[in-house]
Amino acid sequence: EQKMSQHKIRSILHAGAGRVSGVIKYFILNQEIPTPKKFGRPPKCTPEVMLKIEQLTTEDRLMSCEKIGRKLKLAASTVFMKRRELKFQYKPPKIRQTLTDEQMIKRLLFANSVLNEKIDQKLIVFSDESRFALKNDNGHIWYRRSENSDDVYQDKDKYQTTIMVFGAIGYQYKSKLILCLKNEDEIEYRDVFTKSGICETLNEQYGEPGTFIFMQDGATSHTSANSKLFLQKRCSFLSFWPPNSPDLNPIEHLWGAIKKIIQNHVFNNRSELFDFISKIWDEFPQKQN
Repeated sequence: EQKMSQHKIRSILHAGAGRVSGVIKYFILNQEIPTPKKFGRPPKCTPEVMLKIEQLTTEDRLMSCEKIGRKLKLAASTVFMKRRELKFQYKPPKIRQTLTDEQMIKRLLFANSVLNEKIDQKLIVFSDESRFALKNDNGHIWYRRSENSDDVYQDKDKYQTTIMVFGAIGYQYKSKLILCLKNEDEIEYRDVFTKSGICETLNEQYGEPGTFIFMQDGATSHTSANSKLFLQKRCSFLSFWPPNSPDLNPIEHLWGAIKKIIQNHVFNNRSELFDFISKIWDEFPQKQN
């Protein structure tokens, strides 16, 4: 009312700029002084409050700390801290396979067959192919908004240059990593299997042929009549693998670990990428969880 500047009001009252400005705007619009904010220590996080934070979080996984804070009259930072104490973490959702009813039934039948036939799961050798790209889009770098030097860009092709590799793992076993040289048909698959040396190595490891049990997924090149006949002459193998079941194959964890290691690397050609992956594959600890 005395036409005093905001700067002078702040210096007299030792109040923040935002608070002084907010009160003046409120007064001009409403011709009244706003209700003073409450001061003092925030309410303590009693066991009941902690239970409420847990309940609100599990009811709505997207609810922000600010929203919970408004409901419980707590600071957002307090809610964040208490969520961490309750072992909550803000991260991407867990992934699980989307399965049809038919696929679920086939998975149950497969699991029951393994149990009923009393298959020693330590003898199963899990195989799979995986694709890797020369340039990975998941890496992060530090740069300012206005920077335009070459090192802040990643050149992106419309079609990614990739390679496909084949490998197998089992209890106390890891095969050679094989580069698939062309699109995998049944002839290429049988050639890749032979190059991996799975039979020779495991027959020597177990001391007699046919001790281990080879697992492969249901790709057409794997399950063709010629491929099955090829495998029958060389090893025991699971004749059926339930569709849409990469989560049942432990080698997927190894592929994921390798992709995480190479995510910040850019490779000049397929050979350089394969050599790098092979080095990781060979050196990856056998006992790594």
